[in-house]
Amino acid sequence: MDNTSAKKTGRGRGVPQNPFHKHNRQRKLHSGRAREIKQTAKTKRKPHRTPEAKMCRAFKRKVKQQQRDEKKIQKVRTWIPETESQKREERFRTPFIVAPGKEVEFTIPDGGTLFRVVRQIIPAGMLELLEQSTVELMETLPFPTRKPGKRETDCSAYKLGYWRRSSVEVKLTPEASSPQGRIWIDVNLPLFELLGEWLRKNYPETYRLFESKCPTDWALKPFLMVSVNCKAVFERHRDGNDCWFAGALVVPFGNFTSGTLEMTDLNAEADLKPGDVAYFQSSNITHCNKGVEGIRRSLSLFCDNNLFFPPAL
Repeated sequence: MDNTSAKKTGRGRGVPQNPFHKHNRQRKLHSGRAREIKQTAKTKRKPHRTPEAKMCRAFKRKVKQQQRDEKKIQKVRTWIPETESQKREERFRTPFIVAPGKEVEFTIPDGGTLFRVVRQIIPAGMLELLEQSTVELMETLPFPTRKPGKRETDCSAYKLGYWRRSSVEVKLTPEASSPQGRIWIDVNLPLFELLGEWLRKNYPETYRLFESKCPTDWALKPFLMVSVNCKAVFERHRDGNDCWFAGALVVPFGNFTSGTLEMTDLNAEADLKPGDVAYFQSSNITHCNKGVEGIRRSLSLFCDNNLFFPPAL
């Protein structure tokens, strides 16, 4: 048999396939079906996801994340002895009450201070002068108008200092630029010098941070903002406008017999008297006053957060 006959009768590459063979018929059917599937997939679109469906998916993800977190917590608890866990629960159930006349300081591992109470560092003469000047300020200078959404206690306070609210420029508050506010600052200048010296000795980094933002002609260095709270009975809150990486000083004064400063996040309470000073991170720790009997006022000395981070206009 010659090569020409082999090419005609063999199943080599040059020989065309028989379209009527059963294998070729099946191959043609499969290829046509695959082509149809591709065309229908191109024409079909995914259904539009409604907001309800998106919320449902987000809720499921949140539930799954909570379950994973609970499993992690359960693993950690298995490593803690039962007696230790009971001691911890008992500690957080009963609040830590700072006894009157005693000082306390809550710190974190890197050395920062969360909450500190110092007793009787302000003389009685300065407190009397502060009370008299504040009463005169309340009689001559009206409180700022209440805006929607503000607490009632925010409208019974004077803001004396520098801030940057909805502006790029650093400006004096209306109360600080008024004649009554300037008189109040000049009368209580020795008190602020005493508090500034205490801050410089105990927290030099915070002192330098505040002083770097103070104008040269500002009398209350290093404090850029002084809030005169004429009704110092506050609910639980955090001062979001205060500098979040530095502390604030609180000086209670007035004619009151009792009143505690509660740190909710630390589960601690401190009975503050006139002349005491509390230093804490007011923007990071939830705090409030409770059990106040009498007329309790306070000074809050801090730095506005917008001085370091300008608002987005």
